[in-house]
Amino acid sequence: MISEWMTNGDLPPGVHFATWLEIEDRLSFNQRRQRLLAGFRRACEELRKAGCRLVYLDGSIVTRKEHHGDFDACWDVQNVDDDRLDPVFWDFSRGRAAQKQPARRS
Repeated sequence: MISEWMTNGDLPPGVHFATWLEIEDRLSFNQRRQRLLAGFRRACEELRKAGCRLVYLDGSIVTRKEHHGDFDACWDVQNVDDDRLDPVFWDFSRGRAAQKQPARRS
C-alpha cells in the first residue's frame, strides 16, 4: 500500500509495496503521468516475462509534482533469464534513448 503524501508532496521515506491499481490510483493524475506509467508498466511486463520478481519505481513521479521529465526505476536481477530479456534493458547508449522510445506498434 502506498502511504499518504507528506506535507511537502513526497511519500515518506522507505519502500511502499503496491499493486498496479494502487500505483495508477495514486500516481496517474494527469496525461503526462499516465503516458509515463504506461511505459513503466510495459517495462515491468517485459521484465516479468524474463523472470524478474521485483521492480522499484522512484524519482519525481512518486511525488505530487505535476510536470516531470521521466521516472526512475531499478529491478532485481535475481532469477532473470538474460536470454529472455529484451536487449533494450542493457542499452545505455545516447542517454538510454532506446529505453525512452514510445512502444513499437505492430
